[in-house]
Parts: sequence; C-alpha cells; structure tokens
Amino acid sequence: MTVSFCAQTGQAVLAYQAAHRAGATRADVSVSPLGGGAAAPPAEAVIAGFAGTEDATGIEMEPVIRVAHFLDEIAPLYTDSVDPALFRFDGSALWGLLPASAMGHGLAELGERGALDRLPDVEAEISRVRRELGNPPLVTPLPEVITTQAVYNVFEGDRYATISQEIKDYCLGFFGTPPEPIDPDVRELVNGREEPITCRPADLLEPGLPVAARDLAREGVRDDPEALVTYALFGSDFLASVRGEAAVERLADEVGRTSAGGADSEGAGPADEETGTVDAANGDPAIEVRELRVEVDGQTYDVRVFGAGPAASRGEPAPAASGAPRTGAGTITAPMQGLILKVGVKPGDRVQIGDVVAVLEAMKMQNDIVAHRTGTVAAVHVREGDVVGPKAPIADIE
Repeated sequence: MTVSFCAQTGQAVLAYQAAHRAGATRADVSVSPLGGGAAAPPAEAVIAGFAGTEDATGIEMEPVIRVAHFLDEIAPLYTDSVDPALFRFDGSALWGLLPASAMGHGLAELGERGALDRLPDVEAEISRVRRELGNPPLVTPLPEVITTQAVYNVFEGDRYATISQEIKDYCLGFFGTPPEPIDPDVRELVNGREEPITCRPADLLEPGLPVAARDLAREGVRDDPEALVTYALFGSDFLASVRGEAAVERLADEVGRTSAGGADSEGAGPADEETGTVDAANGDPAIEVRELRVEVDGQTYDVRVFGAGPAASRGEPAPAASGAPRTGAGTITAPMQGLILKVGVKPGDRVQIGDVVAVLEAMKMQNDIVAHRTGTVAAVHVREGDVVGPKAPIADIE
C-alpha cells in the first residue's frame, strides 16, 4: 500500500509514520527543492527522520542530496513559473478543513490581484461559502470553484455580485445533489427563479462518441477505439499529435536555443516558425507575423496573422493606449485578467441590475460580468476574443 500526503499543514511525516505502522510500505516524497508546502514532504526529511528506527527506509542519502543540489542550481531558470507561496506552511487547512488545492488556487488568484494580504479574509469566506452551498465534498473541481467565489465575494463588496458559471450549475443540480440543503437566499441570488433539475445530471448530456466518430471519419485519421476515446477527450490536440503537428513545449532553459541547421528547439526551421517579422514590401524585419491553426465547425484552417504585436502574440492584455476609455461611476470593469468569451449588450440597450453584460473566462472558469445599475448602455469597450486586465472597462451605463 502506498500513502501520499501534501506537507502544507506540517502533518505529513507524522501521517506517514502512522500509515507505515498500519501496514503501508511506500510513501510519496519530493526532493527538498520541490518538497514541502503543497507538494509531498521532502525526501531527505523522511529518510533522516526514520533512520535508525524500525521504520528506516534503507535509502542512501548521498544520491538524493546530489539531485537536490542539481535542482538548486537550475532553480533560477524557473522563477517566473514557480510561485514561492506554494511551498509555505499553511495552517488554515487545519481549522478550515480545506485541501491544499483550494488554498493554492486562492493564492494564485490573490497573487494576480496583488492582494496576498487579504488571504485571511478569503480563508474565512471559503468556509462560509461552503456552508451556504450545502457543505459539498472537497473533490476537484469544487474546492477551486468555491475558492474563486470566495475571492469574488471578498473583493466585489457585495457578496455574490459576481457569480461563476460553475456556481450557477452547481446550484441548479448539475453537479449532483448536495449533502445538505443550499441556503435558500443564496440559491435565489445565484439562480433567480430558475428551478434546479431533479434528474441525474448525466441524463441531460447528448452521447458524445457518435459525434466523435463522425468527426474522425471526416478528418481522415485513424478511427480505432483508442483514437475515438482520445479524440473525444482532447479534440484538436489529438489530431495535431497524430499528424505530427503538435509543438514541443519548451522549458525555461530551452527558450531561444537553436540547432546547427537553424531550427529552433522545437525542430521548426525558417519555413515553419510559429512567429516572425517581415516587411511587407522588401522582406526586412518590421511586421509581426504569426502562423496559427484554427478550427471552425470541425474544419481546421491554417492562417497567418500580420501585425499582431508582441503583447497580442503572447495572449497578454495589450498596454492601454493614450486614448483608452476612462472609468466612471457607470463603468462596469473586469474583476480580473481574462478572455472575453461573450458580449451580451450593445450601445443603446436597456439593462437592469444583475443583467449579464459580458462573460469572462479566467482561471479556466466562466464568470458573468453583470450590470451594477439600471440604465442604458452608452458604450461597449470590448469585443469577443479580447484579453483584458483587472479593472479594465467593459461597458458604460448611463
């Protein structure tokens, strides 16, 4: 039997010892530069702590230390992608009974807002939201969903002023029946007069395999059972893989590395580079060019985008122009950085408090941006597909 605990609350090594005495023979660990916090306990701590006892691991320390030193040497290459907060001790899980995934998700959202000092407020709100939602089991994705809603409640001023689509679906019964009743006032805030379903949620889904089989036949790739299931799960990513078109993800120390033949580290030569710059008139570097593959209604197209600009090519919000719209009392703003999936209003539309103005995708979740006042839409500042930053103006209501 193998046991695995994260070290965020400081209890993992004690749990490993108890598990071994109960019959466990293996335990998950991480080498010290990657251990602790939201990860497994450091291997060195387990090896040294149990040495000379009846629970001794029998593992030599010296090879493990060599690996740890190597990881320490290359760690600076990954400072942009590794959040030190994930390696901290967090006692909140001891009194709030929240898993490490929830707190890691909360730290990420607070980090994006530059508000890590609000962590105690968010921790208290997570416990409150969970109680109001009927104490759902803390199994992914519910911890992340609850944490995101708690962040909204803390930062929006009015609780449930911004509600994620996942919270709406949960209150409508699409995640199943909660262990305890949902607070009726919260349900009304989330769903209004819409009634929750009473059937099994999966009974509302259309069968997906027949559609996947039809798509595979149209694409002309292998259609064996394994391919069918993989395509149903991963869609265009699977097609790119079987066609040899999938790009290799570069590590931080591989960016910009080129081979003797002029190809980059992904094996792309001058003819198939993902990005580049050319002058439209004489071929001199001037205009940003990107080659993209897009899928529309199941059909795949190769397109070239000219003049995308460095910010757009990275999928980051572009810097505000000097003529950027100003915000006022009637301006609806984005609660965080994300992608505009849908714009639900246009200038001249009449809106009521709570009407959905736009849908923002952030942290892999869809979030309704709603009107905070009754009035007429004077201007809309975004389009579907735009990437916006926190507090970016979405629309003006007069």
